[in-house]
Amino acid sequence: MNSKIDVIIPTKSNFDDLFRLIKQLQTDNSVENIVIVCDGTKAFEYVGSRVSAKMKVFYVELSIGIHKMWNVGINYLLENGSTSRGNHIAFINDDVSLSENAMTKVCELLQDRIDIGLVTPSWKQDIKDDFVEEMRFGGFCMCVRSELILQWRFDESMKWWYGDNDIMSWVSYEKNMKVGITGKAKCFGNRSYTIKNDPPPNFNNLIDNDYLIYHEKWDKRIALINEKRESPD
Repeated sequence: MNSKIDVIIPTKSNFDDLFRLIKQLQTDNSVENIVIVCDGTKAFEYVGSRVSAKMKVFYVELSIGIHKMWNVGINYLLENGSTSRGNHIAFINDDVSLSENAMTKVCELLQDRIDIGLVTPSWKQDIKDDFVEEMRFGGFCMCVRSELILQWRFDESMKWWYGDNDIMSWVSYEKNMKVGITGKAKCFGNRSYTIKNDPPPNFNNLIDNDYLIYHEKWDKRIALINEKRESPD
């Protein structure tokens, strides 16, 4: 069975880029389902009236956080058999633009390399390899292997930041799979339109809190796991 990719896109008010991204995804044969999760009812009403009925559009309470938005998308896809069909799940910000057939190339990589748990297309021109294992990461466009998403939900105590760090640490240290970047596909943008133009209230304080939660959760665990990996048998 050839795997496909289901895509979750969070959005708030960056509609021009959102619709451009959707058009790109619709031309990629490996993309099966597109789920859009809107930040608030205003975005939901606007987006829902302008996209194909084949796409699923949800909304969350305004400014409740991107981790909640991602989880809403995961829950819907799992309830509708995404992973039972072997589909991987990609999380893509609405300000991302992809190279041609980017998700197909990511899908091919995951099919060829069963040791990879989490991968992002390259946003750096210097990465040419099919896959580079590294913890520098493009959390604005990341794809999780099908079987891993059955076990994962984003930590909603963190609201806006460190979700990519959180899942990277989980895949790498808890599941002992590879995390990295592929030069087979490219993603552009990462302009953080929403953060620059329409940020949630009290954003800086929320980020500080997310930072504390992430590091309290992972610093000691990572150090302990690394110590065990480095110790002789």
